[in-house]
Amino acid sequence: MEELLQVANLVANKLNSRFKDDPEKLRMLQGLKVQEEAGELAQAIIGALGLNPNKGCDTKSLSNSCSVRREERLNSG
Repeated sequence: MEELLQVANLVANKLNSRFKDDPEKLRMLQGLKVQEEAGELAQAIIGALGLNPNKGCDTKSLSNSCSVRREERLNSG
């Protein structure tokens, strides 16, 4: 695990050094990367719930996920 972290830090430092003269561009690219990862997370959640309209939406999955959310709201308040 330690070796993996060292490699990740090496790669991150190498990429960051390309923008050392333009920190504004570096921050913009980092922000875009965070947004990209958030989009991938959203896709995974949609897929896990079976709510991807491009792959077909089965109403049982939709009904079950709505029921779970409704119960969570009732139990939290």
